[in-house]
Amino acid sequence: MNERSPREGGDLPRLRRAEDIAPRLRRAVPDDSETIAALHVACWAETYRGLLPDALIDSMRMPDRTIQWQRALERRADVQVIVAEDADGGLLGFASGGPARGGELGAALEVYAIYVLRRAQRQGLGRALLQSLAAHLTLTSLPPAALDLGLWVLRDNAPARAFYERLGGEPGGERMETREGHALAEAAYRWRDLAALLGPSTFAGPSAASPLDGPGRGFA
Repeated sequence: MNERSPREGGDLPRLRRAEDIAPRLRRAVPDDSETIAALHVACWAETYRGLLPDALIDSMRMPDRTIQWQRALERRADVQVIVAEDADGGLLGFASGGPARGGELGAALEVYAIYVLRRAQRQGLGRALLQSLAAHLTLTSLPPAALDLGLWVLRDNAPARAFYERLGGEPGGERMETREGHALAEAAYRWRDLAALLGPSTFAGPSAASPLDGPGRGFA
């Protein structure tokens, strides 16, 4: 891809358009770090503008996010990252997760982030990403009998909450988090039955590369 390297205060790497192209899901690799960071920054602005203070949204910067994703993909064997790409290799969305961070969630596994570009939404891609992430997590986590999945979502993000509830997520407790000096109210969702979540997605069958990779908005 002909993408420019990110610079502080400069343009983000170009993100491809999703026009009538069936996305492909695959596991992320360290070389995806910069593009995932660009996608993360873009989706953060699309999702939270109007829900969060502008100063907090604008604090999401490419250099910091690129380092975060490089570390996750290179050093965290317990973290799974799934990306959705178009026919040209441009990323349209991603989901990441791993062991639950802390005991408040009440689940063994946690979705750390799930985002889809607005122009690629309402095509079943968010569902496919969540299902693929859950499938990878169940295969790489032990003991399997203890597996359930949860996540935290911004309490006032009504579209995201409705999405999780349509997929069978059970509302849980709430918490207050502080980010860059701003207090954020978050709500928990949990899937106790991953078999129900792992039902058929909108997209057709998996690719030959992996039994879990193939065509196919949270808060993090």
